[in-house]
Amino acid sequence: MASGIEHRTESDEALVKAAQRGDMPAFEELVARHRDKIFARAFSMMRNEEDALDSLSDSIMDYLDYAVGQGAIDTIIDPEEDSLWEIFRK
Repeated sequence: MASGIEHRTESDEALVKAAQRGDMPAFEELVARHRDKIFARAFSMMRNEEDALDSLSDSIMDYLDYAVGQGAIDTIIDPEEDSLWEIFRK
């Protein structure tokens, strides 16, 4: 498993594949890369920072709950088709 430092140089596709294998630091790197976009979208809809932060947190937790419930992240994410941004918009 790669460290967080190594993950910073990987493409989103490589990180998704690593996350599919259960590499939580890879998933965390994806979230770190895209959380500002997700927050900006939530804020543009809610016009309230606290509500947007709650929405961001809820989105991440809901996604992880869903992934765990499905038994494997690879049943949810196709790294050739989905970006993390698109995943959180679903």
